[in-house]
Amino acid sequence: MVTVDTEAMYAYFRILEDAKLVPADGVTREQAGIEEASDRIFVAYYSGQTREGGQAEPDRGMTFRFGNQDEAGNYYVETGGKLWLADQAAVDKLFEINPYELILKVMSVAFERNREDAPKIIQRYYAFDGTYASVRANGTEFFLVSREALASVQEKLRDEERAFGGNS
Repeated sequence: MVTVDTEAMYAYFRILEDAKLVPADGVTREQAGIEEASDRIFVAYYSGQTREGGQAEPDRGMTFRFGNQDEAGNYYVETGGKLWLADQAAVDKLFEINPYELILKVMSVAFERNREDAPKIIQRYYAFDGTYASVRANGTEFFLVSREALASVQEKLRDEERAFGGNS
């Protein structure tokens, strides 16, 4: 299962918003290079989103198809059945981003208990920022831990797994 890093996606959407689409009147798809365009971005979103929130599952989507550049360096973009020009700097930023950076990296540790009355404990560690990871135990977020300390624990767990015949 892959989980999207919500904050990274919002940053990506802000870059897309900065592209400031303006109509490319009088230009055909062929002139814009849209027919041969291999660069596409699909954006799935929830149409009822407000500043207060929304829902996790998208209910709409749109594809941005990128074509040639005009004489000023701006990119031709097709979306919603119309041709637009998008700011070169913003589009270049969109394509510089490695999609893997938009995936939330999660470390999960399960503690199997040897008593019937003791529940299984599943701890998950999510990136919080550059310094800390958020810790959730059985779905409840409890606290932040140092990402450096977490990396050390992760390496020790891998060493233990290898010692006992694991394959990580």
